Amino acid sequence: MLVIPARVKVVVVMVCALALAAGLLTLTLLAKPAQAQAQTNTTQSRDPLDQTFLNNCTGEVIRIQGTLFSVAHTTVDENGVFHSEFTFVFKGQGVSDSGANYVFHEVGNRTFNLTLAPGDNYNETVTQTGKLIRQGSDTPEDDQEFRALIHVTINDQGEVTSQFETIEFLTCT
Repeated sequence: MLVIPARVKVVVVMVCALALAAGLLTLTLLAKPAQAQAQTNTTQSRDPLDQTFLNNCTGEVIRIQGTLFSVAHTTVDENGVFHSEFTFVFKGQGVSDSGANYVFHEVGNRTFNLTLAPGDNYNETVTQTGKLIRQGSDTPEDDQEFRALIHVTINDQGEVTSQFETIEFLTCT
């Protein structure tokens, strides 16, 4: 059984929440009656991010500060359905409680489809990969990699019909 530290869940939730916020902003900007042809809107953002991570390989807590870059493409088709794709990259550096220096790199994608009309289906998929690298270490076992896959589908009655979350910590590399 895989045990997922609470801090990693918080990171995944925070990145998803930031992507959701960008998506809602995009939806707000595009909230118009359906038109005869599809329209696409692209938004980009660059935001500071300050997170605390647990390196499962070393047991160290690391405060990572960096920048979250995100790009969102949202198309509203002729039926008024929103098709959104987000890509986000988080790059940062930090220091552990023991004084070790780390760099962090995470890439994620999020897609969802929805309409603003009540009773319509909604589905969303999020994928993320990340790597926490201890600088100046001669042992690659101090580095940690992870992958996450999250999916949810909600039917036209508002019931969750499909949901899964997989967060995998790869062998300390």
